[in-house]
Amino acid sequence: RVYSIDFEYWGGEILKKIAYKGFRELGVGYRDAAIENLAAEAAGSPQLMQYLCLNACYEIGVRQTADADDNKELLNETDIHERICSRTVQSTDYGSVVELMKEGPKTRGSDRNVYTTNFGWQGDVYRLLVKALALDPPKLIFRYAPLSERILGVCIGDGPSGSSITNACSHSAKIVNDAAGSKIVEWDGEHDVFDIRDPYFLFYLRWSGAADS
Repeated sequence: RVYSIDFEYWGGEILKKIAYKGFRELGVGYRDAAIENLAAEAAGSPQLMQYLCLNACYEIGVRQTADADDNKELLNETDIHERICSRTVQSTDYGSVVELMKEGPKTRGSDRNVYTTNFGWQGDVYRLLVKALALDPPKLIFRYAPLSERILGVCIGDGPSGSSITNACSHSAKIVNDAAGSKIVEWDGEHDVFDIRDPYFLFYLRWSGAADS
C-alpha cells in the first residue's frame, strides 16, 4: 500500500527562523534585510537556506562561536549577498540540463526567430525563457501574464508571440525533466502555469551565470 504525502515548500517567515536561531547561537549579528534576501533565494527549501547561512558564515569569517568583542555581523550589502550565493551555487550543477533547455527541441524547416535583448545578446524564445526565470525576484510559480511580461521586458523591440512562449514552456518542461531524470519543472497547459518544483534548479538558473552565457 502506498500513501501519498504532499511536502510543501516552507514559507519565508519559517525560513528566516533558521537564520535567526543559528546566528544568535553563534553570537553573530545580522540585518533583517540580509536574512530576508537569503530566505527569498532559498525559495521554500530549508536545506538551501541552511547552506546559504553556512556560506554566509564563511564569507564574514565565522568558523566557530564568536566572542562578544568580535563584532561579527551579516550586513545587508549587495556584494556580500552575491558572494554568498556564488559560493553556494558551486554545490549544484544543472549545467547540461540548462544547456538543453536553452537549445530547445530540434527545429523542423525554418529557423526560430531571434530577438535582441537589453543584456547585449541575442537569442530565441527558449533562451529568453531561461533568462526570464532567472530574473529578480526569485519565484517558483509563474503564471502566463507575469512570465510573458518578464520575457518581453528583456527584449529590445519585438518579442516572441504568446503562442511561441507557451509552446516553449511546454517543450522546456519535457526537455528539463527528461534530461534530469525527474520531474523538477511542470507546465500546466490548461491554466498556463510554469512551476519550478526544485528550488535548487531555480537557484542554479539565478546564480550559475548559465542564463547569460
